[in-house]
Amino acid sequence: MKKRILGVALSAIMTATSLSGVYAEEPVQETAEEVVQEEVSQEIVPQEEAVSEETVEESSEELTEEVTQSEAVQEEVTEEQTTVAQEEQAVEGVSAKESPAVENIDEAVTVQADGIVESGKCGDNVTYTFNSDGVLTISGSGDMYDYDYGYNYNDPVFLPISGNVKTVIINDGVTSIGDYEFLYFENMTSITIPNSVTRIGKNAFSKCLNLTNVTIPENVTSIGEYAFSGCSNIADIVIPNGITEIEEYTFYGCSKLENVKIPSSVERIGKSTFLNCRSLKSITIPDGVTELGDYAFSDCYNLINITIPDSLASIGKGAFYRCESLTGIVLPEKITSIQESTFEHCRSIVSLKLPEKLTSIGYNAFSRCVSLKSIEIPDGVTLIEVYAFEGCYDLDYIIIPESVTSIGEDAFFACKSFTVYCVKDSVADKYEKYPEGSKKIYITIPIKGDADNSGVIDATDAALVLQKVLTGDKMAIEDVVENYMKYVDVDNDGQLTSKDASYILQKALDSTFLMPNEK
Repeated sequence: MKKRILGVALSAIMTATSLSGVYAEEPVQETAEEVVQEEVSQEIVPQEEAVSEETVEESSEELTEEVTQSEAVQEEVTEEQTTVAQEEQAVEGVSAKESPAVENIDEAVTVQADGIVESGKCGDNVTYTFNSDGVLTISGSGDMYDYDYGYNYNDPVFLPISGNVKTVIINDGVTSIGDYEFLYFENMTSITIPNSVTRIGKNAFSKCLNLTNVTIPENVTSIGEYAFSGCSNIADIVIPNGITEIEEYTFYGCSKLENVKIPSSVERIGKSTFLNCRSLKSITIPDGVTELGDYAFSDCYNLINITIPDSLASIGKGAFYRCESLTGIVLPEKITSIQESTFEHCRSIVSLKLPEKLTSIGYNAFSRCVSLKSIEIPDGVTLIEVYAFEGCYDLDYIIIPESVTSIGEDAFFACKSFTVYCVKDSVADKYEKYPEGSKKIYITIPIKGDADNSGVIDATDAALVLQKVLTGDKMAIEDVVENYMKYVDVDNDGQLTSKDASYILQKALDSTFLMPNEK
């Protein structure tokens, strides 16, 4: 009977032991069962002799205690494995590069005791630690990894902690900040970048909403597209000398950006670079820049002044779209085309001098320039596209040369009546879509050097120019066109001098002589 009771007790204990392992994760189940079975096998040895009831009770109590201890071991192992799993998840996101997890439990305990809540690898030779104070410290040598947010399961390694980081410290030795590196660090307020960094990848600081100041080291020679897009609290940016291109959308949406210093090394400003920088009031584009991308300064509502260099040869479509505070701009002579929507909704522009080499005015180019009073289209322009001057309510007059061979339908839609200066029987004269009530005044386009507008160049023209230089007396040509200088400043130096009179006199004496503007 006693043996039977012992057998039942042992059976119950073994059943309880096996059931307790079922509810653990598989790796933990094996470990727990091995521990229990080993302890049971060591303590329970079959005996043939009789066992007293007291012995059975003692054995049962002993086994119960051992099972309880084994369950405690099981729970400890489960908890420890969960800790390791969490550490591994924290450094996920680097599919192309292997990021190490914490190797053992003792290490995890030590790290937590030191205030480090996460650590890992973010470059072949670059590591990071993140502590409970919100400080992310990056150390090592070489480049940080590039990431592809939303693509190829290669999200930034810092993405899971991005909302908790307050300060980033990059130690000397790191040479590159990778693509998407600090994406969505919305609560980061400061970052330290060492002089060893030479590259800032695309989207590197995108959506760092509370970053107020960043110093870009002088050694940086490349800043990727969207690098600082959406950094809505940055007020000042100094772009280091050595940057040759400001890539597209680099400062898009930096709505509090007020001051930008662009170095002389820059040759190109990309598409939408300063789009929606609403606090920007003044900017100087340095000499050497040859291209301004599409929508480069679009929606810069408060931009009042912009200085453009003579080196600029191309302005993209919509480059100054909705720059509502811009009062005027001097366009360089290398510009040959005003593209689509370039000055659309520039509500404060009153006057604008167009370049002499201009050949076309694009769709909506000056649409809704409601303060524009007058405009003289240069001789050489052949095309005025649809809606080019749509909604220019205050336009008083426009001068259209004989060179214009095509004017788009509704080029002056929603304008009030104005005066058109044009050549009789020209395309401008025959155009039928001027606002109701508009009138035409026929003009003879002056000849270069014809100061009295007589139709020929003679000694009288030279005398009139010289008299203007010496006494300031008015020339007849001044009553014909507003921008008379371009017809008498024959050496194209921007001023009227005795040299111009001399060139005109030589032309009058010898018709084969080529004045500087004719060469």
